[in-house]
Amino acid sequence: MAGGPEGSALRQVQDSVLPAGGIHSYAKGITMAKKNAPDFEQQMQRLTAIVQELERGDLPLEENVALYKEGRMLAKSCKALLENARNEIRLCAAEGGGEFSLGDAAPVDSEGGTP
Repeated sequence: MAGGPEGSALRQVQDSVLPAGGIHSYAKGITMAKKNAPDFEQQMQRLTAIVQELERGDLPLEENVALYKEGRMLAKSCKALLENARNEIRLCAAEGGGEFSLGDAAPVDSEGGTP
């Protein structure tokens, strides 16, 4: 690591931002958070359940507001997951030499094989 005042200032910033274990602890925390976070399908199931509960219209106002807030949070999260997936697909397509379209894929029969 760099010495002198620059290195010291950098260390102070890192110490104030990163957990006690440094960057490796931070990366491990992100990995653990991803493992513990509900996946897209789970979030969509919960969002669908929330919509159904709200559409019933038989809940107290406070519960409706809480469900609405949770639904907005889930919708935002699902949108971000879809955008990330779209970007990953674009990156793969770019690495493969161009855009991917369904026309590029081999046809599949009803049993999952190619005709």
